[in-house]
Amino acid sequence: MSPPKQLGALSNNITLGVYILILVLQFFCATVNGLIILFFARSRSLRRNKHMRLVIFLSIGDFFLAVGELPYIIYMTINWDAKQMDYDPLYIMITAEPLPIQLKISATITVGIAFGRNITLHKVLLSTECDEASGEPLIVTDDGTDRVALVYKEF
Repeated sequence: MSPPKQLGALSNNITLGVYILILVLQFFCATVNGLIILFFARSRSLRRNKHMRLVIFLSIGDFFLAVGELPYIIYMTINWDAKQMDYDPLYIMITAEPLPIQLKISATITVGIAFGRNITLHKVLLSTECDEASGEPLIVTDDGTDRVALVYKEF
């Protein structure tokens, strides 16, 4: 009689493939974000642009995550065994720490982006005058007043 099959459990070979894929993607992420940081370091116009600051903050956060997680994923890949998983739990706990820290940083920056967009839309809606009869927004131009209808498309 064969042993019962565990549903949802990854085999050891698939786990090794996932580790290698993560390692390759981390090197790619560190390289691309490092290039973005280099572009910002060399270009004065990029550093002065307020709207590009969130891009550099996200790039710096992602770069540090990719570099900070390298010891963890390299350890997991090198010490992989086909028969048994035997890792040092203390090393795993310490080297896996950058992930939750970066997730909090990335979530905070993403919330900041969404909040900035909401403030921008709110200011536009508050500053838009509406025709009292039709309720349509009005845009004042040099020639007079033109009505603009808002169109919503369904995707």
